Amino acid sequence: MPRHSASRDTSAPVVLACDNTGVESAPISPREASADTGTVVVTVRYWAAARAAAGRAEDVVSGGSVADVLAAVHRVHADNPRLLQVLAVSSLLLGDTPLGSRDRATVPVGPGDVLEVLPPFAGGQAPPAQP
Repeated sequence: MPRHSASRDTSAPVVLACDNTGVESAPISPREASADTGTVVVTVRYWAAARAAAGRAEDVVSGGSVADVLAAVHRVHADNPRLLQVLAVSSLLLGDTPLGSRDRATVPVGPGDVLEVLPPFAGGQAPPAQP
């Protein structure tokens, strides 16, 4: 049986938002798509309230850094203020590595990387230790 391969025109990159029901696309600016930025395809996986707000489990977008990836997510979900609010307070993991307060623009992404979006969970801070 012949194998089909999908080739992507790198001169016209897109942001892909995938779920089980279809694919949406939006153009990436030429600045983000330049070879100098090392643009690659990354999966953004949503958990808990982020998943509920996004209405899907994940998006597949292009970017050279975590900041680029988040900008692509913002473009795909520009009409979804609920998700954008959740993103603003969520913790991020690139693979197994928590990003903490690192500057997102300085964190490169690689082909096939997964950016995990973890919104705050119930419970908040631990109670103070008892003497």
